[in-house]
Amino acid sequence: MPHLSDRGKTWEGHEYRIRVHLSPALGHLELRALQTNQIQRMMNEKIQSGLSPRTVELMLVTLKLALKQAVAEGFVSRNVADHAKRPKPGRKEIRVLTVDEMNSLMAAARKDRIGILYFVMLGTGLRIGEALALTWKNVDLTKRQLTVAEGVVTSKMPDTNKRATLVQDPKTAQGVRDIPIPENLVPLLRKWRLRQIREHLLLGKAYQRSGRVFTSSLGTPLIQRNAARKLATLAEQCNIPHVNPHALRHTFATRLLEGGVHPKVVQELLGHADITLTLNTYSHVMPDIKHAAARAINEVLPRTKSTAKLYGTRIDVKLLSNSLNP
Repeated sequence: MPHLSDRGKTWEGHEYRIRVHLSPALGHLELRALQTNQIQRMMNEKIQSGLSPRTVELMLVTLKLALKQAVAEGFVSRNVADHAKRPKPGRKEIRVLTVDEMNSLMAAARKDRIGILYFVMLGTGLRIGEALALTWKNVDLTKRQLTVAEGVVTSKMPDTNKRATLVQDPKTAQGVRDIPIPENLVPLLRKWRLRQIREHLLLGKAYQRSGRVFTSSLGTPLIQRNAARKLATLAEQCNIPHVNPHALRHTFATRLLEGGVHPKVVQELLGHADITLTLNTYSHVMPDIKHAAARAINEVLPRTKSTAKLYGTRIDVKLLSNSLNP
């Protein structure tokens, strides 16, 4: 599997935004005549058409980079996109499985050949690309720990315009990380490893040794699209709606926060570059954490029979009631 060093996925995103959005909206304008208000109008129209604020923001990112290059090459004197205002971010709804949904989905996954993939994702919070890139050399079942060192993406190649599955390094330093493996997953992974060995012995030289943890029965790495489709199929069998691979990651993080794990630890396990992203993404858990904090501080406050005694004053409750309700 080729390794992606030049961010082919990023190139694909820029190419798509130029072809589908920027060129049709602004391509008829002369470069030197382009103005900030025209860019702002285009962005507003895209928002009104139903596109997400994040999608429109990425259009602005692409346009800024293109105009920055135009300035560097002397085609224009300034980057008019620098003065365009970013759209206000919308609240992104995330899918978190309930405990009952988790149990039902895992029961169905146990019966499927690659069900172990979803167990690992739910137990470690790995992204689908990180899980599919995982190699056995980065899994230590004795120490119950795995190392995330790379991920796979499906990207359109700049030269051929064909799609290919590529390996890339994590986008940030925090993406490279060690994650403890839950104890209950260890025997499942050992059983899965033995199954791979049996499949290898059965096929002999026809078996393709990739070193990946999650492979087909031929030894080839699993394709992300197929793994996502299989997960959706298993969820449909359990009557669980709207489940994609990222829902397993969201569920992992939510269960940790609900269990009282510090958000900083959750951030590091997820590989987020900034704890703000973790807190914003999982703000739905914050009210429960705040109530837990209130219960914790309540344990160290002085216990009294009445609020009046706490402040060292006897209060005529009837008189107080009458004053509040004249």
